[in-house]
Amino acid sequence: MSEYPSPVGELDRRAGPADRRARLSARDGPWARKRPGGAASSEWPSPPDVWASTVAAWLRAVEVGDDAAALALLAEDVAWRVPGDPPIGGVRRGPGRVLAYQAERLARTGGTFRQRLLAIEGGGPVVSVSLRSEARRDGRTLAVPTMLVFELTGGRISGVHELPGDLPAWEAFWALDP
Repeated sequence: MSEYPSPVGELDRRAGPADRRARLSARDGPWARKRPGGAASSEWPSPPDVWASTVAAWLRAVEVGDDAAALALLAEDVAWRVPGDPPIGGVRRGPGRVLAYQAERLARTGGTFRQRLLAIEGGGPVVSVSLRSEARRDGRTLAVPTMLVFELTGGRISGVHELPGDLPAWEAFWALDP
């Protein structure tokens, strides 16, 4: 046993069973689209908040490639905003373009792009998701913390801000010229 008790372990012991399952699932399961040669996560957190549950359902649908389910959770006027320069930076408007952006990142990385869930927080129409974004392409490696801030209207996702924790590393990775 460690000389210094883990504060996370203490929280886990005080949390109820559902909270503990959600935390363990979030810590251990990847939130990445199913890729050839890689299995999708089989265990997902079920946040008690209806807003966070909607976001979790969307992330789950994207991971397993269920475009119909993902599209059903996006508002017609959804906008996905990413800071920085093209090809990845910019605003994608509309459900089709948002899903195309998800597919584009996989295509540009030969299927290696993944976002591992660290935390999901919600308590109303704004839900934040902390992720670890990882990928490889053209001899470059990406490994940065990323925050997704989801806005929901009428039970559907109406906006997302994707905020890489290291924007210069993010832009260098996605730049067209290696």
